[in-house]
Amino acid sequence: MTVRRPITTLFLLCCCLVGASASAACRFSKDIKHVFPASSFDQLSVNALAGRLDVNGYAGDEIIFEGHACTDEQQYLDRMTVEVDDSTRRLELTVAIPFRERDFDPEYASMDVEVRVPEGLATALRDSSGDILVENASVTSIDDSSGSMRVTKGRANLAIKDSSGDIEIRDLKGNLEIVDSSGGINVRGVTGTILIPRDSSGDIEIEDVSGTVTIERDSSGTIEIEHVAGSVSIGSDGSGSIDIADVEQNVVIDSDGSGNVRIADVRGDFNLHSKGDGDVRIRNVSGHVSTPR
Repeated sequence: MTVRRPITTLFLLCCCLVGASASAACRFSKDIKHVFPASSFDQLSVNALAGRLDVNGYAGDEIIFEGHACTDEQQYLDRMTVEVDDSTRRLELTVAIPFRERDFDPEYASMDVEVRVPEGLATALRDSSGDILVENASVTSIDDSSGSMRVTKGRANLAIKDSSGDIEIRDLKGNLEIVDSSGGINVRGVTGTILIPRDSSGDIEIEDVSGTVTIERDSSGTIEIEHVAGSVSIGSDGSGSIDIADVEQNVVIDSDGSGNVRIADVRGDFNLHSKGDGDVRIRNVSGHVSTPR
């Protein structure tokens, strides 16, 4: 007789095991805190390593950095710190975990970072691994190697360079540029323009944009775009379906490799210059329609 364990039970068991493993690895920890007067700086840069990075904007006048360093051996904990460069009007905070030094060899070492910043202070982020969460802050750039990323209520133009991990953007006041290697891109609510010069793999979902949307090159994954007040332009798409709906101006697709193309409710023109495998379905285009014969 086969006994089937409920999925929820297995999930909880896995979570407990992961939590226990992380707790065992984090045998030794310390907290690091720095507070700076925001009026002394025009820009903030935060360079993080392994660990979570949270940046929260608030209606205050101080920059508050809090780090939680964690490792499996006491001897390595003292060497995990934060380097501060405040010599100019630009404040730079760098997490220091000396992974490259020969005598630094813990099985586990990370530092979770939480930064509170005045909501109008221009902030640049660089992170090697771990999730990034940004809310209500004027983050202007994010350079990330791995881990998921979520930005909500951004207050400035934002440029993202990401190697792997999902990207989620909600309610950005400004322009958005994303260069991505792998992982899904999900964007909803941008008051400016969206530019994606290159995306290697992963689905792209874009909704509610006040400006134009431009995807110059996409290798694989579906593209879904809707509710755009400007125009939509896709340069080269390798594989995956394309769905575009509710666009006030023109829609242009230069080259589509494989996958279906569905266009609906476009108030301007629609031009498809080159089409590979897949069907093309067009509905409710007010302007001129041009597709390959």
